[in-house]
Amino acid sequence: MISKEIEADVLRLYHGEKWPIGTIASQLGIHHTTVQRVLRHTGVDSKVVAPRASMVDPFVPFIVE
Repeated sequence: MISKEIEADVLRLYHGEKWPIGTIASQLGIHHTTVQRVLRHTGVDSKVVAPRASMVDPFVPFIVE
């Protein structure tokens, strides 16, 4: 369990300073999933990263054949 001061620091750094989650975690000395959990509990949605296309995708039909 983390203190309310740490939670406030996480929110300040994320919303006010626009720091990424990993930077906040290393600055405060906590795990990145802890930062994610604090943000999730305050209503911040996690970013969805679209999967990148593979270099092999254009050649898949040839490989299957």
